[in-house]
Amino acid sequence: AAVETVRKIAKIGKDQFHLFVKERLVDRSKPLNDVIKHNKLPSFSAIRTKTALKSKQQLAYAKSDSELFSRLYIACQTRDGNLEEFFKHENRAYPPALSHDGRLRFGTKADLLESLEQLVGSQANAPQVTCVILDGAAIVQMLKPGHSKTSAEYATEIFIPYILSQLQHR
Repeated sequence: AAVETVRKIAKIGKDQFHLFVKERLVDRSKPLNDVIKHNKLPSFSAIRTKTALKSKQQLAYAKSDSELFSRLYIACQTRDGNLEEFFKHENRAYPPALSHDGRLRFGTKADLLESLEQLVGSQANAPQVTCVILDGAAIVQMLKPGHSKTSAEYATEIFIPYILSQLQHR
């Protein structure tokens, strides 16, 4: 359809131009400011790939997983592999914990925070340190410039006081 549009677009435009001139200037059957009909011609950007029904996709994935599982299982048996070790690992092309139908699941870092805190535990006291390392570029990105207009103002009003405060608390 889009190819036909490209082939016929010049003719369609000329025909519409001649119709416009005839109706509005020659015959005066329509007012000059009357709306011109919009062309709804298919373009390449309008071409969409057909997505299969969800149930068909799930069936296809199940068949694919079944075939993969059976091949791996047979290979494990013929090579005298350990079946307990075989079943310990994920045997799918796309692990369901990380993806849905082959598309990666997105999560938030905040969801991981609770699990990680339980693994690590909390520390009541900070450890004794003998040195402090400050990343100047990260600090510049972190601190807002406020009302400072020059680099010198930023350094004297914001950056240096922050550095001094970090060194005093250690």
